[in-house]
Amino acid sequence: MTHARQQHAACDGFGSDVWIGAGTVLTAAEAAAAFDVGARYAVTPGVCDGATESSLLGLPVLAGAWTPTEVITAMAVGASAV
Repeated sequence: MTHARQQHAACDGFGSDVWIGAGTVLTAAEAAAAFDVGARYAVTPGVCDGATESSLLGLPVLAGAWTPTEVITAMAVGASAV
């Protein structure tokens, strides 16, 4: 079983009571892969293509930020929490 299929099985196996997400999502491709295997949210270390794409895919995004500008930018790309 491939790693992606294992992740998908883990996401499906818990039902709606457990949210399994993807961490350190940096790129749009990583966001799409996380979405494809059933991740229910994405965590990013900052504002990056992964945060933007995750938001566009409808995943809640928990984005890291340090400065007020980074917080504003994260919210602008659709982060659910910063």
